[in-house]
Amino acid sequence: LAKQLLAAPTYLFLDEPTSGLDPFSSQEIAELIGTLQASQDVTSLTITHDYLLAGYVGLSFYYLNTRTRNLEFLPVPASSPQETSQHLHHLVQSKRANV
Repeated sequence: LAKQLLAAPTYLFLDEPTSGLDPFSSQEIAELIGTLQASQDVTSLTITHDYLLAGYVGLSFYYLNTRTRNLEFLPVPASSPQETSQHLHHLVQSKRANV
């Protein structure tokens, strides 16, 4: 991530950027990515299982339905990162229950 940021990118492609980190470090990375998006006009495509990270960096959310192998849009109202992550968790759990 640090090497990518040195190049002042317009786009960031992140695959599980908080994987293996403790909760404190994960939140710091989430806040850093969110700040970069806002202050430096950086767009990111982030693949994650971390709902809190998604709450900090996400504007649009998609769920991979493993049964149909389709991406499904998840309608999440704009709110705080914590509220967004709770809403995402609830939506994903309901989708998993229907699989």
